[in-house]
Amino acid sequence: MDEAESRVEVYVTTDPAEMPPHKAGEPKLWVMYDAAKPGAGKLYFTEAEWDAFVAGVRDGEFDLDAEGNLPPVPADQRLDKAAQADHRRGTTVGTGILLHRTLASLPGIVPVVIVVAGVANVEVSVPVDGFPLAYAPVCYPQGRTRVRVAGVGFNVAAALAELGTPVRLATFVGADPLGAVVEGELRVRGLRGPWAVAGEETPRSVVLSEPGGQRMIHTDLRGLPQAVYPAEAFAEALRGAGWAVVTNIGFARPLLAVARAAGVPVAADVQAIGGIDDGYNRDWMAAARVLFCSHERLPCPPEAWVRLLWDRYETPVAVVGCGAAGAVLGVRAGGDIRRVPAVAPRGVVSTAGAGDALAAAFMHVYARTGDPYAAIGQAVLFAGHAVGAAAGESDFLTGPQLAELAQAAPRSE
Repeated sequence: MDEAESRVEVYVTTDPAEMPPHKAGEPKLWVMYDAAKPGAGKLYFTEAEWDAFVAGVRDGEFDLDAEGNLPPVPADQRLDKAAQADHRRGTTVGTGILLHRTLASLPGIVPVVIVVAGVANVEVSVPVDGFPLAYAPVCYPQGRTRVRVAGVGFNVAAALAELGTPVRLATFVGADPLGAVVEGELRVRGLRGPWAVAGEETPRSVVLSEPGGQRMIHTDLRGLPQAVYPAEAFAEALRGAGWAVVTNIGFARPLLAVARAAGVPVAADVQAIGGIDDGYNRDWMAAARVLFCSHERLPCPPEAWVRLLWDRYETPVAVVGCGAAGAVLGVRAGGDIRRVPAVAPRGVVSTAGAGDALAAAFMHVYARTGDPYAAIGQAVLFAGHAVGAAAGESDFLTGPQLAELAQAAPRSE
């Protein structure tokens, strides 16, 4: 295989419809393919096969010699014709050499490319003493205001990038002065790809936050909800991607169909939703294999809401952010609903963007492992760290920092 013309990637699937007949019934499979040649076929590994491959990489079984060749296969391990057929179907770990050349820092699972479609705006955060807000003609929150690039799409993409997940951000960059601010931040974070297309005016928001963590967000999206994002650009972004996180901004609605046509599973965040029959968010709820939302406007307790999602949309995985009460995870396959308590190791400065941090960290772990329980535990830790960021501090943990924090955290059943 010519390395210059290939880009081998791996993702984890739990979707029975995606599994080949010879692997039917497996709880999850690792899927290996050449993202530069998506029509060339895929190789499917069970958990045991993948673990064996990873162990082999660590032990040097696939190390190349000085001329770039694989070591010879011992005679007693060579495949007969039947085994070679299985090999071509991806049932043996030897095919892992295709991936080995990309695994310089492999800790266990190869990063999966995630495409994010959503808003990038400029946000001003202002601390207040509490709600309702007492009138004062002038206030001086000296050193406590904050101006930053934010927006759901940007927040999720930036968090994924910091965690080490390859990410492609599909968004608009305004042609106004605020657009230059967004442009600069995208470049700094490595998010200024060809999928950040030219827009007109930059959205902006003002966030009021009180010490207990409550916040009030005033958002002016300008003309973005009516903007038309080029479907061909999104289709290109999806090439080789394992997941698409499609946020509920108006321009992203048509992109749900583009992801479906590309065969890329969708994770969606419907934010503060008020009902199962919500007309605006119905398309996102119907498309999502992983659905995120806030508890704030739900018509019922989060656990009951998860059951409504299962009944109406058959949502495989649902995550409800519950603020100081943590998060609720629902996994339809086992009928399992559980609550994970919140943690805030740095205290709470502002909860703006906490749901975005929760969603990003969940997808970072879930896309790599297919394990929603590990994902929700690390996501709550990541979001809890993010809400304690003071002016000048980093919002996000890196992947190794999150893994270290998760290792030290007490386990909850």
